[in-house]
This record gives sequence, structure tokens and C-alpha cells, in this order.
Amino acid sequence: MLGHERFGTHQADWVLVAGATNIASLSLGLAHICGLVRDGTIDCWGLNDDGQLGRLPTQPMPEVHTAPVSVIGVTDSVAVNAMAESTCALTTDCSVYCWGRVDLPHVTEPQTARRMPVPRVVKLAGNPAQTCVLTTEREVYCWGGAVREAGGRSLLTIPTAMEHLRGASDVSAGEMHICAALQGTDKVCWWSNGDDGPVSSDIDWLEK
Repeated sequence: MLGHERFGTHQADWVLVAGATNIASLSLGLAHICGLVRDGTIDCWGLNDDGQLGRLPTQPMPEVHTAPVSVIGVTDSVAVNAMAESTCALTTDCSVYCWGRVDLPHVTEPQTARRMPVPRVVKLAGNPAQTCVLTTEREVYCWGGAVREAGGRSLLTIPTAMEHLRGASDVSAGEMHICAALQGTDKVCWWSNGDDGPVSSDIDWLEK
């Protein structure tokens, strides 16, 4: 992940990643990093065991890219979010493309970049466990991870509309939780893995 071949070691000093130029923003996954390049493309480096760098992994041993590789098929990006085993990007036409271990029905193998089945999106937010988007119709869709429902946790294996978040004005993510801003000053936050209990003492957790 640090741009050198000593994978699995800790680095106390700054490391210059060769080839990582014109990067506007970065997003960190579990063992990979992706950067939004100023020309709208996405560069990634690190472990590629699940295709999270935008390229199908090699067999039998997944490769580690110490230098950035460009994600094929993704251009005109305005945001990028790296999860544990996948990565997503938001493009200028309000589409979301994801690659790696993408949770979709009948998709069990690593994938190269594909457009996600969500309406027009204006904001992408997420963490290593879960990705959520805010649409132009002020709806919030999430996938990956889980939310708590009556009777237990509900795994979000496909982009799912959060019915209680209709009319949201913003969505943002922390390391292990995601929050949505509703009308006025109301906000709802939940753990990305669907754990019980509030994220903090002064904000609610999502319950259907």
C-alpha cells in the first residue's frame, strides 16, 4: 500500500509513491489505495486479490502493485471511495461505477468496473464496510455491510433504498459508521456492520 515491495511491514517515515501524480484526493481500502486523478481517471495501488485495483487478479497468487495502475473503463470521475475489497467512483453524468468484490446478485467473482444499478447520484460516501450514495431525488441507497432491522441485521447485498432517509440533504461516512442529514437539523447515523446501539449518545441509529 505504501508504494514499495515490503508488503505487510510498517513504515514510520513518509514514502513517495512513484507514479502517483496529479492526484486530487485519496481513498484507503483495507489493503489498497485509490486516487482521483485531476483528469477524471482513477489510479490504484496495493493488493489486488479481489480486483480492487480495477484489474482481474492473477492466479494462483494475487499481485501487489507498488505503483499506481489506471482503472480501465472509468473516466470523468469526480469522487472515489475504496472499501475493504472493492472500489467505487462517481462520474460527471451522475453514474456510479464499482469494481473488485462487488456485491450484486449472481456476482460471486471479482469484477472489473461496472455501472451500479442506482438512480442519478450527486454524492458518494463510504468506508471499508459500506458504500452509500445520495441521489438527485434526495434518496439514500446503500450496499455492503448491514443495517439493523426489527428481528436482526439485514445484509445489503444490492444497492438498497433507505426508506427512512427519503428527503435527505447529505450523506457522509466515518471509519465505521455512516450518517445522513435529514430536514432541519435531524441526522441519522448507523454502524456500517449493523451492530446494535447508537453510534454516539446524541444521534440516532437507523432502525426500520
